[in-house]
Amino acid sequence: MISYRHPPLATVCLIILILSCVLSTTLSANESDWRTRQIVDTDMVLVTAIATTVDFNSSRGQEKSSLVAKTQQTLKAGFALDDALIVHQYTAIPALTFWIPVTAFRNLPMDRYGNRRSPVSGLTDVIVSAEVSGAGTQEENDQSGAGGLSDSRSIVGAQALHTLGFTGDGQRIAVIDSGIDTDHPDFAGRIIAEACFCYNPAQGDCCPNGDATQSGVGSAEDDHGHGTHVAGICAANGTNIGVAPEAEIVAVKTIDSDNSFYSFSDQTAALDWLYSQNLDLTSVNMSLGTFASFVGDCDQSESWMLAAYQAVENLRSQGTEVVVAAMNDSKVDELPVPACLSNTQTIGATNDNDVAASFSNSSPNVDFFAPGVSILSSSLGGGSIALSGTSMATPHMAGGIALVRQALSDEATAQEIAETIAATSPIVADTNGNSAPRMDLYLAYDEMVISPPPSAPPSAPTNVRFDYGDGEIYLSFQINEDGGSPVTLVTATCTDGINEFVATNSSSPITVSGLLNGTSYTCAVTATNSLGTSPASAATDSITPEEQVGVGLPIWLLYEATQ
Repeated sequence: MISYRHPPLATVCLIILILSCVLSTTLSANESDWRTRQIVDTDMVLVTAIATTVDFNSSRGQEKSSLVAKTQQTLKAGFALDDALIVHQYTAIPALTFWIPVTAFRNLPMDRYGNRRSPVSGLTDVIVSAEVSGAGTQEENDQSGAGGLSDSRSIVGAQALHTLGFTGDGQRIAVIDSGIDTDHPDFAGRIIAEACFCYNPAQGDCCPNGDATQSGVGSAEDDHGHGTHVAGICAANGTNIGVAPEAEIVAVKTIDSDNSFYSFSDQTAALDWLYSQNLDLTSVNMSLGTFASFVGDCDQSESWMLAAYQAVENLRSQGTEVVVAAMNDSKVDELPVPACLSNTQTIGATNDNDVAASFSNSSPNVDFFAPGVSILSSSLGGGSIALSGTSMATPHMAGGIALVRQALSDEATAQEIAETIAATSPIVADTNGNSAPRMDLYLAYDEMVISPPPSAPPSAPTNVRFDYGDGEIYLSFQINEDGGSPVTLVTATCTDGINEFVATNSSSPITVSGLLNGTSYTCAVTATNSLGTSPASAATDSITPEEQVGVGLPIWLLYEATQ
């Protein structure tokens, strides 16, 4: 399912052909929604192409960069790209964002999962889809409660940690937004790096120097105010006091003076840049999203989503959590990108009475709630302003992870802290039947300081997905590293009710072979560590292998098998 919220008049909302999601549901939009322009009298559309089988698992550093560069050269040759047509060439993602003739894009073949494929020799595992636009969240007028930054710090447990002397000192937070007012006293001496990715051929590129990209001092100067307010909630230390008031800040501008972005590829480029700089970030805050929204995980529905997912995974490999806004559309069971990516921490908004804000998108994929109604924070030009939105809720978490990490003397990872916040915080249910923890930093800190590490087998694998081929069943799943030691073995068992067929691996995915075509099987997965074996996952629905002539493996399986 796909739906749209109305963009501001200054931005034309681009919604594109939506490819198959992991549930094999094809979603589509009218061609009239594509972002197009004329280049030398040819109608062009902005797309991202990504290779899905590049092996990053054994590649690090220069080897990884060389592998990406080689893949990008293959993409350039395969699509006959002039450098002038390339908008983004990523550092650590095997992808390019570029302009392609509309007719050529329409004519790309589609596989049985709905993904557009390159027909060029050597590019058989490349998927291509059109880019989309979006914005930061707008200020909302919600009458369900009051607030203020001092109140919200107490609600999320930050004030209690401040009282213990913790301030986020030694941590670094990146804010991807409209920039930051670098002259505001709330941030004096703590903005350590700046960059800008703000491409807009329709209205003019929007970095401070007038170009589409910029780095260095002055490159993330705010011309809207949204980013300044968000950064203040994270880490203000002056007139306003943020959640982590002594954390250092990396400012990245991707949103223009109208609080909008032309292409989501700018957000992916910003994440890619942060990874390439190796800045030892604790968290990244993204209080923004696309105009299109999606049901469920959207990681690999389209090429640009897969590129964004990979960018987040790269940062997570450096110990950085990416925290994003659920956005303010009052949608039910739908989220925009990046909120629908499974590897981000997605934040909805509550008031100071722990009531979910009416504007906050509602979904089972919302990971946390945080205060987002009438939050007083830093204002463009100096001083303070009160704003509401999931944009205001999100930096409580981005700053909160940094605050707890300092309190634990860097002995816990950002991911472990987020998991503990989820396990210890009170649950808030919205009016649509969805619920999530309303973050409490002090409870997480208290748990991690006092509780010994777990000493048990892992819990059962979750999110089991499947596909089939000739005498084979392919299983993908999430391993839960919540036991007392790392998982070293995963076992898949498929049965027809009489016979069992077993396959093992050290990670997801697993292929179970030797099955009879036309026979129905159900499958389950277990995980084993040094302390024992987990319970079995929930059994799959009935799966019947059959020969698939001329059909490749599913995109999600090809991708996961190489990670």
